[in-house]
Amino acid sequence: MKGTEGDEPCYSGYTCYTGVAKYEPKDIDEVGYQVFLGYRQYFVTSDIGDGMCQWYAMKAQDNGMQDEGVNRQDVCLDLYNGWNPEVVDRIKATPDEDIERRDIFDRRPSLIWCDGNAALIGDAAHAMQPNMGQGGCQAIEDALALAEELQKINEPSNAAVQMALARYQCRRVVRASAVMGFARMAAVMTATYRDRLGEAPYQFYKAIPGAIEFWEKVEKMNIPHPGKVVGQIAMMFSIDLILQYITAGGDARGSELLQKQKVREIPEDVFKMRGIPGFAE
Repeated sequence: MKGTEGDEPCYSGYTCYTGVAKYEPKDIDEVGYQVFLGYRQYFVTSDIGDGMCQWYAMKAQDNGMQDEGVNRQDVCLDLYNGWNPEVVDRIKATPDEDIERRDIFDRRPSLIWCDGNAALIGDAAHAMQPNMGQGGCQAIEDALALAEELQKINEPSNAAVQMALARYQCRRVVRASAVMGFARMAAVMTATYRDRLGEAPYQFYKAIPGAIEFWEKVEKMNIPHPGKVVGQIAMMFSIDLILQYITAGGDARGSELLQKQKVREIPEDVFKMRGIPGFAE
């Protein structure tokens, strides 16, 4: 299938260190997935059972760094020095040889997946960043939609196959592009995250006499950054809808199956915000 101009891989701006550690937090029965945020870096961890967890340490930096002979555990400990002990303990519990590093790329959404009797599927159609954990999930949805459309063919012919592939494309293009957008948006949000007003002032302030000193004083006042406050409020009203759209397959059938699933009952107060936005835990 011919490529199109502008479909080259796009570097996300992030390098990812990842590993699997023998580590089980005390609140494992209530929290199986955690995200720790910082300016231009963040740390994601999820429980994978049997007392093990998988983690991803994301750092904004140029791509193509050579790390042959570099102790990746030391690199990660340096990057997350002073962070929550649960972050540091997970890194320490992971042997250096078990830590991998990769630059994160995705592609711009494409509206053309089919050419004649050929069709793209999975990463070939929608390579996306791992922030939503949807790379493999979207490939499975592709496979199901493609199989269902091919099963509708009564009399096999080139025209019938091409029509089935066109229907498959129509079913999947918008949803896959939306999920790609959510994954990229998550990276953008974390790249611009600031905990306190004055933290990591913009570079152009260096050209303004006294600006850097001013923001350093403001940062010491521990005032929550307005973006953090607005972000928490926005997430309160949108996260349930976003996650339902992503996990339910994007159609009524998926939503119905999701509702029928038996999920672990967790007390509501576990998710209750303790404090006001910007100051909440």
